[in-house]
Amino acid sequence: MNAFIDPPKRILFFLRFGIWIFRKVTKKEMLAVKYARMISAAPLDFPAEFIKEMKEEFTNRDIVILASTSAQVNYWARLCSALGVPPAGFTEECTIGHMEP
Repeated sequence: MNAFIDPPKRILFFLRFGIWIFRKVTKKEMLAVKYARMISAAPLDFPAEFIKEMKEEFTNRDIVILASTSAQVNYWARLCSALGVPPAGFTEECTIGHMEP
């Protein structure tokens, strides 16, 4: 099994999803990421064809877990943003991982 996907595909995936992938991404994983992004989008839009694909790959329980987890993370991200809470670990005040020479 090839552990790495072609560099052009890796770059396209990074540009689209913001994460690097060093192995082949399954159809199921791609659907899960797309579903999470759709749940976080506004306005909400779930085409019938996409839902059909989801139901072919996931059980009803899987879909509920994906939807509720994505919605919960989206809720917390929006709440923190609305309250002005900076993302943890991404401020200049964070000293974790910084070592003095």
